[in-house]
Amino acid sequence: MRKMGNFKRYFIVSIVTLCLIAINSAIAISADGTQGIKSLSNLSIPDNYGTIKDKYINNYSDLLIVHIQDLHCNYDAQMSIYKMVDKLVNEHDFKLVTVEGSVGRLETAPFSNYPDEEIKAKVARYFVKRGRIDGAAYAHIMNKSSFAFWGADNTTLYKQNAEAFKGSLDTRAENNTFCNNIKSILDKFKQKAYNKKLLMLDNQIQAYKNEEVSFGEFTVYLNGLIAEYKIEKENWRNFNKLIRVLELEKDIDFTLVDTQRSKCIEKLSKRLKDEKLSKLLDMSLHFKTAGIGAVKFYSYLRKVVDNAYGVDFEDYTELKKYIDYILAYNNIDHMGLFDEIDRIQDAIKNKQFMREIERDIDRLSKNIKVLKNLASLKLTTGTLDYYRKNRSAFLASNFINFITENAPRYRIKYTLNPAFRKIDAQLPDLEKFYSLALERDKILVDNTINKMNQINIKQAILVAGGFHTEGVIEALKKKGISYLVITPKVNELDEANNPYVSALLGKKDEFDRFYDMVMKNRK
Repeated sequence: MRKMGNFKRYFIVSIVTLCLIAINSAIAISADGTQGIKSLSNLSIPDNYGTIKDKYINNYSDLLIVHIQDLHCNYDAQMSIYKMVDKLVNEHDFKLVTVEGSVGRLETAPFSNYPDEEIKAKVARYFVKRGRIDGAAYAHIMNKSSFAFWGADNTTLYKQNAEAFKGSLDTRAENNTFCNNIKSILDKFKQKAYNKKLLMLDNQIQAYKNEEVSFGEFTVYLNGLIAEYKIEKENWRNFNKLIRVLELEKDIDFTLVDTQRSKCIEKLSKRLKDEKLSKLLDMSLHFKTAGIGAVKFYSYLRKVVDNAYGVDFEDYTELKKYIDYILAYNNIDHMGLFDEIDRIQDAIKNKQFMREIERDIDRLSKNIKVLKNLASLKLTTGTLDYYRKNRSAFLASNFINFITENAPRYRIKYTLNPAFRKIDAQLPDLEKFYSLALERDKILVDNTINKMNQINIKQAILVAGGFHTEGVIEALKKKGISYLVITPKVNELDEANNPYVSALLGKKDEFDRFYDMVMKNRK
């Protein structure tokens, strides 16, 4: 979710800024495209832009929507979104970008047509850093309004959703205090009541979550326990693929891959002619300059080698293993993988539980985490569904009664924070935020498709927060529309300096105050 209505104001602000350094701007009309859908196989996202997380292909539909998951007001994410939108617009002829949090046409022409590209980029990036515009708007500005840019939201629902968000801020600190208090007490119970194997598993899980253990190490650890307890894992398709990838990884000498790739391309360049040679050199250059991703390049290279006379992967064994490794990793459904890992942990715990109180502690620990995420508005749709099916389990009395009844038995000393007295009354209001957000999922899809039909195009980009993803792809599947889900590359979350909340609440920063001063002096 993001703040509506900022575009017009901040483009006016931008013009004021530019005027202060003797800038003039012009108005231009954006162009709309009518070209048909491009094959999904032709779409490639460089690794340093983002990652394709999910895709669905309906060969009987000519429509395609690329859903880019938004991490609101995170500068790294917004710059990655800018790069992806720019690439899709200029290399794959996308003519429409829609975004959540706004309604109707989003105009950037007064800013986008300023002739000095360097100054325009600097001013635009400033507003991206301040959370006043996003990566999609930045792309629209830098592409001189060359694609249609529309808000796909519903005004009433969005405002209600925004108000629910603001309301949650008043009680968030208290709710976090309560949840942290309960978690700390339950952690004491684990130390006292868990058997050794269960405690060891819990310690490993916490070490992984605290990034003390790598994802690969944690996966191998879980796989060892699966073997130890003879747990059936045929249904964990993505987990099994990941184990295979990790096995491939161990067998590759990565120091030889680049050298063998260069030698392979050199030999191919002596065998290929005309268009095939030109394409090889073009693909190699695009890969080296991050114009295409590793998956697209190595898929192409493997096909060329397989069909080339006198060139064989037997001469480039490490390169072949690396290609197998890259393509196998790409074949993993990452959204499904993390769901499988959660279920694997539960299956292992069920083998390790020896007493009912261990199950109780585990369940309450899971629920207090869900409750904290609920209060912080960080639930996924899957976890929200779990909460809704078990609402009564999240009442404060469940945690308090367990602690007061069992603490004496294990000689656990604790202090309950009085914040627990208020949490129950706040749950309906917190849930309302999610209900409104889910209601907007279908609207975002419907409004995007309606705009596609209005301007007669077959493919579009929809930028919306990750919480909307499950609802968006469900709506698209019901309509039989092909899609890609892409997560932007983020190097640093930097939540402490994220201006999202300030922007949503309309709080003024130094530029706002400067703008107010300029406008006041003009009167």
